[in-house]
Amino acid sequence: DWNPVFPRVSATVHGVLPVDGRLVDLHVAYYWRQRPGSELISWENRLHDGARWRYMAGGRATAAYAGVTLPVASERLAGPAGQRRLVWYWYWGDGQFTSRPGVAKLLQARAVLLGGEQRAAVIAVSVEESGDAAVDGAALQAALDGQPAITRMLKSAARDEAPGRGCS
Repeated sequence: DWNPVFPRVSATVHGVLPVDGRLVDLHVAYYWRQRPGSELISWENRLHDGARWRYMAGGRATAAYAGVTLPVASERLAGPAGQRRLVWYWYWGDGQFTSRPGVAKLLQARAVLLGGEQRAAVIAVSVEESGDAAVDGAALQAALDGQPAITRMLKSAARDEAPGRGCS
């Protein structure tokens, strides 16, 4: 029942991936054209709804994706009935990945000024915490290892092809 809040997103892909007997959520919020009120980096955009799921702590982690080591941001969330979730997330802008919102905003500005790819996304994977941070991180990494189509999906959508195709 975890669902991030991105109120004015162009498209969303949300799925649940089975990983070693656990369920890992994948959420992609995609922006075709960012404009005031519909931006990737906004105070309205959150990985928790503030009612059922609440922010507990944030940090950094390192993931491997598509053969590249990728710094990711992380959040721990508290939910209903004492549930806890670990979320890894990062941004895609001007064809590059970053875990830092300021850098994502700079990539957006560069794309606008220099005529680059103005479409952008946030990618998040989440798992219910087991009590062992290493096991939880391994589950998120295994989910990413099984999803090489995320980059292809983002690039396809950037070329006006159907988003979401190829993401299982």
